[in-house]
Parts: sequence; structure tokens; C-alpha cells
Amino acid sequence: MIAQLRICLCNIPDTFEELIIRFISSVPKGYRRIDIVADTYRRGSIESAEREKRGKSTKVILGSVKSKVLRDANKFMMNDENKVALINIIFKNMIENRVHVILQLDTQLIVLSSDGECVSLAPTSSFETVELKSK
Repeated sequence: MIAQLRICLCNIPDTFEELIIRFISSVPKGYRRIDIVADTYRRGSIESAEREKRGKSTKVILGSVKSKVLRDANKFMMNDENKVALINIIFKNMIENRVHVILQLDTQLIVLSSDGECVSLAPTSSFETVELKSK
């Protein structure tokens, strides 16, 4: 998911809402089930140590989908907390707009998974998918 978001940030949108729209538009359509899995960012992991070597940026508070995207998206993405907040705001928006997103992606089920959480979106409801939670 993060790699796909980086592609969507190549031409920086004005707001996170526009970024979410761009991200959803980039997801393949027409499948019965679509899984969107976001990287997890655990402190003390080997990946975390590698990211620390590359440098870290300042934490940014994301207020809402109407918040402006920073002009330096690469710097924003260098902070693990910023990535987690971005994943959370995207997933929250997709859950809140479940029916629209399902119609746009021409699917029957969307499974969102990130950092020990897994939520499935169906046309009539959204529900926690315990058996697919990561540990």
C-alpha cells in the first residue's frame, strides 16, 4: 500500500481527500474481493533500524481529509508515525464511504488490513475480520 501511495504522491494533490480519491482510483477494479494491506511499523524491528539510518522527518498532525498535503511528500513519508496516520485516515474514509468505494471498485468485498487490525467492507455492512488479523 505504501508503494502505491508513493506513486499517488508523485504529482502532489492539494488535500488528503484528493490523495484518497487518487489512491482508490489506482486500485484494480472488477474483482470479487480486493485486499488492501498496509505495512506495519514496529519499533525495534530490522526495518525500523534501516529507516532510522535513512533519516527521519517531523511528525505531522493530520486533522482530517480536508487537511493540506505537505509539498515535500518524501519528507512526510520518512516518519513512521506520519505513514500510520495516513493509513488510518485512508482506511477510516473508506469505511465511512463503504458503499461508494465498493461501487467504484466494482467488487463485493474489500478487506483492509493494518497493524493487527482487519476490517471487511461489504455492500450492506462493515465488520471486523478476526481470523485475518496480523500479530
